[in-house]
Amino acid sequence: MGAFSKHISGRLKLIYLAVILVAVIAYPDPWFLSALFAVQIALWALDRIGLRALWRTVKRLSVLFSIILLSYAFVSVGASGEDSWWPLDFGFFEIDVNLTGVALALTMCGRIATLVLASAWVQRSGSPGELLRAMESFHVPQILAVSINATLELATGAEEGDGKGKGKGGGKGQRNQKGKQRGVRERLRVTFDDIRQARLGFFTKMIADALKRGEDFVARTAPGLDKTLARDVAVIVAVASVAMAMKAVQVMPGLPIAPGHKNVLIIPLFLLAAARTDARFGGLWAGLTIGVVSVMMGFGKFGVLEIAHFAVPGLLADLIYPFIAGVQKQLARFVLFAFAGALLGLGRFAANFLVILLAGAPDIAFVFYLPMLVSQVVFGALSCFVAIAVLALAAREPSNEPLGRDNIGEN
Repeated sequence: MGAFSKHISGRLKLIYLAVILVAVIAYPDPWFLSALFAVQIALWALDRIGLRALWRTVKRLSVLFSIILLSYAFVSVGASGEDSWWPLDFGFFEIDVNLTGVALALTMCGRIATLVLASAWVQRSGSPGELLRAMESFHVPQILAVSINATLELATGAEEGDGKGKGKGGGKGQRNQKGKQRGVRERLRVTFDDIRQARLGFFTKMIADALKRGEDFVARTAPGLDKTLARDVAVIVAVASVAMAMKAVQVMPGLPIAPGHKNVLIIPLFLLAAARTDARFGGLWAGLTIGVVSVMMGFGKFGVLEIAHFAVPGLLADLIYPFIAGVQKQLARFVLFAFAGALLGLGRFAANFLVILLAGAPDIAFVFYLPMLVSQVVFGALSCFVAIAVLALAAREPSNEPLGRDNIGEN
């Protein structure tokens, strides 16, 4: 924790982040946004977080900022006479650039950067467990608070050591996790043939191991928890832990730049959470857990908006699963699960959609993002092979029993 932030409680930091979110939406004035942005830079400097970390945070947004600039630079953004067109002569062709649009784009980029930097500062400046305790002080539902706490420990490996760095995003736990990811990346590969033929032993074993660890953690740290709630938390923690571990899995080598390619493994996890929990919104709780843990560990590039990237498909899984669960005919089952996966893939675009709306970008921005959206949907549809295999294994045990190591194994 920095010298400055140690005097600020986690509760106040969360309130501050909420105020920033409302402010950048309600007051898009360039001077006001510039002042807010300067405040974020000052906070990073006061806590001595470092210019390299600041640059990495902003660099992640470079593609998005480029799309916003292109969207505003070549279209009219105001009433007649308000645009300022400047011709650019490239010799063999000439193109007009709207300088008013460029200025507006820079303002919108500042809007996003301010929120992302505020989120990153809150995540990086806290002491171990500070943000989790702050969320609990706001009476976060027990199922979510326990799930986040357990997933953080499992994701960082803190439960295996002395507890140092527990819950501290971007600290020693995250570096250890990245080291583990580098060590297993070469052997965790899955091709389309593996998916099509349901050769997913490594994946189902990951789920089983994560569930066992989740069950053990809940039993050790919350022995008085209601039995049904404890079982739901174990499933959510297993799903969230595996989703975090997916960063170490290389899916379908040969398509390294296709956005959304890990949907083939991540989307079935939301359906599993919806299927195996008694809670009304098991998929949503799982999505919120993954999103909050991702933000707290410094993953993702959209700050607090990153939570929508997981919460929306989780909620969609809750709404869709009851309609596809009872289908028995194989062809119809594949078609329905492919359709469900495509919808959840669409939901995985939620963070990008929210950022575009926050930027107030013109409709052409969605055109630039269309290939990414199509890729998310296509890989979501392909997840039907994995989802059917995983849920078939899950169904081997009675619905009132948790999914354990013995009934998920090598396939």
